[in-house]
Amino acid sequence: MKSNLKKAIMPLAVVVLGAATAFATNAVKQNEKTNSFVEGYYYDHNNMVCEPVGDVWCSTNYSTEICEDINERDVFLSDDQGLTCSTLLYKITP
Repeated sequence: MKSNLKKAIMPLAVVVLGAATAFATNAVKQNEKTNSFVEGYYYDHNNMVCEPVGDVWCSTNYSTEICEDINERDVFLSDDQGLTCSTLLYKITP
């Protein structure tokens, strides 16, 4: 009886452990992806376009501090190569 129980539980345990490892690895990759250098944009109200500010160390994860460029303009992530920039970027907090 014990032998049959081991044979039934071991494959299930392997599958559960594999799934848990996959989720943990994916969470780490997503965190690295969102906390990195990104191409930042600011919205130019005069020309009504998004202008690049260059690479900035910001994140899309919500924080209390908004990411700004050296001219103290709010920095956004471009949604479609600079045509619109509606995703606000936040400072990365340790």
